[in-house]
Amino acid sequence: MICSVRSRRCVACCCSKLTVQSLHRRHSQHQPLTLISQVSQSPSTASSASSTSGVSVCHLTGPVAGPTAHSSATTDYSDVIVNGANGVAHADESSTQLGWSCVDSLQQDSLLTQLQQAGNVNNLRNLVAMSRTTLQQQHYRVALSRLGALVEDEPPSSGIERQHVQALLELLTAGLMPLVSQLGTQQLVSTACSLAKLHYYDGPLLKEVFEESWRHVPNMKPWQAAGMLWAFARYHFEFKLPVSPDWTDALLQQLQHAGFSECSPSTLSQTIYACAMLQHRPADAWMSAYLAHTQLRLPEYGARDISTSLWSLATLQLEPGREWVDAALARSEQVVRSFSNGTMLASTLWALAVLKHQPPASWMTHFLWQVQRMLKACDAQNLSNIAWALATLQYRPDNKWMQQFLRCAGQRMGMSTAPGQAGRAASQQASACAPQAYANLLWALAKLQVRPTRLRSWLRALCGVTMPRLLHFPARDLTSVVWSLQRLRYMPDADWMLEAQVAMQARLPQFDLTSLVVALVALGRFSQHPSSTAEHGRLDKVDEALILRMCGSLTPMIQAAQSSGGVSMQTSVSLVVAFAKLRVAIPQELHDLLLRSVAPHLQDLPPRQLSNVCYAVCQLAQTTGSMMHLRAGSEFELLPRLAHLSQSYMASWQLNGADLAQLVTGFTRMGYNPGEAWLAHHEACCSRLMRQDQLSRTQAAAVFRAYRSLQYAPRHLAAVLRSRHLRAAAMADAMAGCSLEADSYLGAELEGLPIIGSWEQEEEALQPLHTKKRQHMAGSRAGS
Repeated sequence: MICSVRSRRCVACCCSKLTVQSLHRRHSQHQPLTLISQVSQSPSTASSASSTSGVSVCHLTGPVAGPTAHSSATTDYSDVIVNGANGVAHADESSTQLGWSCVDSLQQDSLLTQLQQAGNVNNLRNLVAMSRTTLQQQHYRVALSRLGALVEDEPPSSGIERQHVQALLELLTAGLMPLVSQLGTQQLVSTACSLAKLHYYDGPLLKEVFEESWRHVPNMKPWQAAGMLWAFARYHFEFKLPVSPDWTDALLQQLQHAGFSECSPSTLSQTIYACAMLQHRPADAWMSAYLAHTQLRLPEYGARDISTSLWSLATLQLEPGREWVDAALARSEQVVRSFSNGTMLASTLWALAVLKHQPPASWMTHFLWQVQRMLKACDAQNLSNIAWALATLQYRPDNKWMQQFLRCAGQRMGMSTAPGQAGRAASQQASACAPQAYANLLWALAKLQVRPTRLRSWLRALCGVTMPRLLHFPARDLTSVVWSLQRLRYMPDADWMLEAQVAMQARLPQFDLTSLVVALVALGRFSQHPSSTAEHGRLDKVDEALILRMCGSLTPMIQAAQSSGGVSMQTSVSLVVAFAKLRVAIPQELHDLLLRSVAPHLQDLPPRQLSNVCYAVCQLAQTTGSMMHLRAGSEFELLPRLAHLSQSYMASWQLNGADLAQLVTGFTRMGYNPGEAWLAHHEACCSRLMRQDQLSRTQAAAVFRAYRSLQYAPRHLAAVLRSRHLRAAAMADAMAGCSLEADSYLGAELEGLPIIGSWEQEEEALQPLHTKKRQHMAGSRAGS
């Protein structure tokens, strides 16, 4: 998942002021000597987590300051020999050498002071260049520390300044290279941390430091082990530097051997954070001991330590246990005001969502109050991750909170129409906002079904911001945006729809099966939107040529899925219903593949989906002209099976008015008579719903038209209508012009497609929300 990281302090850096910048800043050229240009810039995050794929959120390290050791120059007196005449001569010569050594020591101490007090990068570079012949390992370390502090205080803003930093780093690393074996444990750790903080990659030097660190592992203090682990974890994360799992385990074992009790809370959180960057799952025994100790130490944790630990555990997919998470939530509620930046807030909520731990409503109310206070400290990626977490946790804040949240999100995402400088600033923010931020935020709004004031105007502004960038959206983000808009019942204008379909066509080679299904479901809904026929015409909104190209990409994917175990039930149902809504004559090969995919799942379909499939396969067969595939004696025999399965649902009264209307209408379109007994059961169900006022006029009209086509004379239903002072024939004639789709919209729509956060789980990603019981949102309960 894509993450934003604010500055943090390292574990064992020789200069505690140096900060850790964004860990998701990637460098395209991993050459032996490389400097990341924008050292202190903190870009937006990158989920997935696997996560998520939906969606991963990166986090930060906690401040842990290790001791700093600077060795001063010393003089060796072993050559001083006083013995007879020769001894006097040797003594005089040695005294002279001793005098010069004292002068050299004073000069070295003076040089250390000058390096520590250098006012800018140029001064520091000149000092290093002029004194290069006399520099020792402690001078190089002090110079690295000072350079890090200067870069933090005044980041290089131009190409020339970055070149100066680059040149100085090359001088320091070249001089430090032959001295690595002379470094002590703390000095070695400090060097690694300083280089990692500066995002500087020197392959040969890092190899020497890594190999030398093996020798120092038994002597490392807990904060030193955590610092060395963090430094190389960062290089692994940013530059894909290979790090041996054995080396990682050795450092973890040394940290445990030195004693968890000797570690500060920041060191403990730093350690698991480094493991998360390395994607290294510690041994079960080590992890159990770590969790047991940290659970006792959680009352000492600060807000940063809590958010770091939760994010790391979620990233590693390590379940800490309900008691551990509850203790972390209790502590976070005590220090909630210390969550002082957007990354800490977003990381905490994201981790709870990934760990599937539903916090109490009181905790959410308190925590969201802090989020509301710190909205101005959140960037676009923080806000989208917060929204994604709320949707995943199924917690819907009240409309007032959502209004302020969306207002802030609009500002961060460049949704401003102000002229002049404000408009240019908004344009820059929009260009800097990652496509996944738009996709996450829209998906969350669609999943939560929020309806704050002026939502349509907000969506209109968002479409205006995203339209110029749609061609650059990845396939999954593009389909997520399109699906979310249709789920929010918002119909973009014709220009936006055209641009979105052009982008889909350009990205079609990158579409996987899930992306194609989601895109087709969304386009099917858009094709039936009232404005698509009233204003622009259906094919102005959804291009038929694009649908046919998608069919060409979809066919080999379904064939591959069938050969490797079959297409999932939800994928099959979603595709059949989507193509039925689109009413496009798909190729015969794809039509047969869809029927072959959905046939094995008929007996597992719930009542609502069964009626959807019945109507959809009949509509699809009518559009493609392949009606014989559904009848008895054909390869699939779907219609007899659908009639048999639906009769059992009717016997248990599990079908509503829309289901009953779709079933009988679908059979009528195929000219298929399910039999007198089936129609009698159907009529009994309709009569019961009519008595309970659960059968609408449109549904009743569709049922009577179908009975007339099937030459079935209803008796009980007509009696119910007469008892309500209505005549069946008059009602059927009056409603003859009504359309079934106008009421049922081709059955209940496919809702709740989670695009971000569970892309790898096809069955979850395509599960319609209407097949599950709608859960009460905790936020709504708290608000009421």
